[in-house]
Amino acid sequence: MVGLFGWRLGSTLSPDALRMVIGMLFGMLAGVPFCLMLMASRQQADQLYQQQSQQQRPQMPAAQYQPPTPNVIFIAPHVRLQNRGEQIENELRRARFYMQCINVSTDGQGRAVYDFTAQIGTKVSIVSRFVENDLSQLLDSDFRATRAGSMIQIFEYRPQNATVEIDGRPQIEREQLPAWEG
Repeated sequence: MVGLFGWRLGSTLSPDALRMVIGMLFGMLAGVPFCLMLMASRQQADQLYQQQSQQQRPQMPAAQYQPPTPNVIFIAPHVRLQNRGEQIENELRRARFYMQCINVSTDGQGRAVYDFTAQIGTKVSIVSRFVENDLSQLLDSDFRATRAGSMIQIFEYRPQNATVEIDGRPQIEREQLPAWEG
């Protein structure tokens, strides 16, 4: 059968094409011994590894042998913020305002002043809207923002500790904020 196939193939192909087919056949057959040697060496390596691991393992019954316990390192799920400026900075980042707190101070009127450097193109009006509405609710204080040269200053007006009743429920009374000019 193989002879008939070879005779038929030899009569239809040109001598150059036949040489190419024979060359490819012998080339593939030349790779077979290499693959067999590779598989044999892999088996030997596996057997050698198993022998070494059995020699290194203590000779105890299977019920008594316990592998060494791994070292477990617990990582805190959150890092406590050190100051109010970092809290404000993180809330601004969550709102996609990329600003960095560079200075914290107080003015003579009892307000905390946070100086922030802002990314180029940051609009003070948008930051101010976020600070007055969202940040005030998130951090339970009243905030205002304004431009100060190349920085954006955020002022924090802390609530007073007095409580008043509104609709029968006690509420924290906040100090009166001056009119903001933006």
